[in-house]
Amino acid sequence: MDRPPQLPQIAVSVVLRHEGRLLLVRRGKPPDEGRWSLPGGRVRFGERLADAAARELREETGVTARIGRLIGPFEVLRDGTGHEPPAHFVVVTFAAHDPEGSVQAGDDARGAAWVALDEIHSLHPSAETLSAIAAADEG
Repeated sequence: MDRPPQLPQIAVSVVLRHEGRLLLVRRGKPPDEGRWSLPGGRVRFGERLADAAARELREETGVTARIGRLIGPFEVLRDGTGHEPPAHFVVVTFAAHDPEGSVQAGDDARGAAWVALDEIHSLHPSAETLSAIAAADEG
């Protein structure tokens, strides 16, 4: 039997700033397991992108927010040569505003926290995370 083709996965992420801080999660699963990143995850079949962004934000951090403008699509490509399996995600990233709720890591996040903007680089986020944050600043 022929193996079905490998296809990119569609995911969402959220750039949420509040009082000079950015909400980040520590990934609990590949890709980028253990690294700090924007809250987000896979889009479910039939789910609108903005709805998926709101759901993933709530599931991973316990925070709700108003999903705003589209920041852009980004790609996460991992060739499998490191400690993680190969991965290809197209991540649609949104800005969000007006956060409500207390931060508590949930779903597949190892941690969640508001991080001061000048401390983000010390957490060694992925290049894709830094690109999305920079793109949010441009808009």
